[in-house]
Amino acid sequence: MIKKDQIYRNFLCRNWRISNQIYCFHIVITLFSVIIFAISNLIYMYIVTEELMAITQEIFDKETQNHLNMLSYLERSSTLDVFEDSARQLLSINQLYQMIDSNFFIEMPQDCLNNKQYNDSYAYFFSFCYAFCNLTNGLNISKYENILKLTSLLTETLRIFDLQLITLMAHVGEEQFFTQNRGYEIQNYYPHTRQWYRDHMAQMGTGKKIIVSDPYVSWIDVVFISQTTNLSHVQFDGLIGQDLDFSRMPKIQTNTSQYYLVDANGNIVISDLYANGIAVLIKIYNQSLTGFNETDWNILIKLDQNIFYLYNSVYKKNIIVLRTKLIELNYFIFVVYDASQYQNQYIEIYNKQIGFQNQSIYLSLKLFGTFFMLTLLFQIVIITYIMSDLKQLEMMATKKIVYFYKSTVEFTEKRFSSSIARLYNAYTKLINNFDSLGQIHKSELCYKIQSLEFPQKYRMLKCFIPSDKIPRKQKYNLTKLLQYFMYFKNETNL
Repeated sequence: MIKKDQIYRNFLCRNWRISNQIYCFHIVITLFSVIIFAISNLIYMYIVTEELMAITQEIFDKETQNHLNMLSYLERSSTLDVFEDSARQLLSINQLYQMIDSNFFIEMPQDCLNNKQYNDSYAYFFSFCYAFCNLTNGLNISKYENILKLTSLLTETLRIFDLQLITLMAHVGEEQFFTQNRGYEIQNYYPHTRQWYRDHMAQMGTGKKIIVSDPYVSWIDVVFISQTTNLSHVQFDGLIGQDLDFSRMPKIQTNTSQYYLVDANGNIVISDLYANGIAVLIKIYNQSLTGFNETDWNILIKLDQNIFYLYNSVYKKNIIVLRTKLIELNYFIFVVYDASQYQNQYIEIYNKQIGFQNQSIYLSLKLFGTFFMLTLLFQIVIITYIMSDLKQLEMMATKKIVYFYKSTVEFTEKRFSSSIARLYNAYTKLINNFDSLGQIHKSELCYKIQSLEFPQKYRMLKCFIPSDKIPRKQKYNLTKLLQYFMYFKNETNL
């Protein structure tokens, strides 16, 4: 029997068989492809996540800005409507006053402010009641004839005129004539000392038709703003004014918002802080009540933007402040919103984007898995086909070598063809790798065989077979040669 010794191959590793090395190479390439795909997918997820964050933030900012701009427009429009309605009424009253002359006749009004018997429900709701508040030097009624006629005219036309706001008039005379609709009994009331009268007189030289007073606290502990205009016919006779009623504004604010109307000095005119009445004006930067400090106030009025994100110490969280400028009135509207409702909308948008991204990644993984399995099956088929061809090639080589042996034994003097020479050269190289002891010995018998049986050009071939492993020439027959080839074949298949 032929002793089975280790056979070496020269491919990537001398200690591994070629077939095993091919399979390992295939596995390494496959794993390398999977790793590249995983890394690429992670990079893709990172880039897409960053893009989604940026896109979501942009969508959120635009939607929030559009929503807040709409609210700003509504708040501004509804606030200005109060001022504009009052201005139209005051200018209309002054036009009526200019129509009155000495020939204009109308029933004189009742002095219901100083006489309780005239101050009934009819007078309170549907008439202008008047009073002379300073009669220390007597009364010259003739110079008040026109304003008394205007008072009567307004009383008779009040239902048609629809004066929704409390309208008041004051004469410049020393008697301090004063009248207002929805009148009631008053005592020790001097219109020339009131805030709205003093503010009007201070701003008469500015050329404004309508003058807005500074906010003030009335004697009933309510914050008021008054609009006034000149009461004039040929000359300035007095003024007409109205206390603005912002309760007529539509209820735009919700439970999660707070509305502030603030003047340029930071005084709050309208706020829920005045719901229970208050004796003094509250500053917007009163941090204990509003949660804003002076730094916040300077930011809100000086920066050229309309939406602010600030931390509020009263709410104890971040808020959104919407600012609207009433430039012509020198007032500001601030609407404070709870940022959490917008943050929830942002999170909802982001979650939808992430869900879409996850669906895309899951679909790509399914497609890659399907492609990978198909590729793996294709590779297995190709490798199987190649190995079958190698088996056939091995059988053909065995037949060729057997034929070569016969030609060398039976026709020793006949020179073999170049193809047989190449096959023999390959065979001898295969023998060169056969070394069971790991040592290299040159056999004298090998040189003798080369000099006797092979042509001159092949004498330089080297054989690394140990001398004790090479059979004698007289035993080198067909049976032994086939045994050697069967041994090589079996070793290759192991």
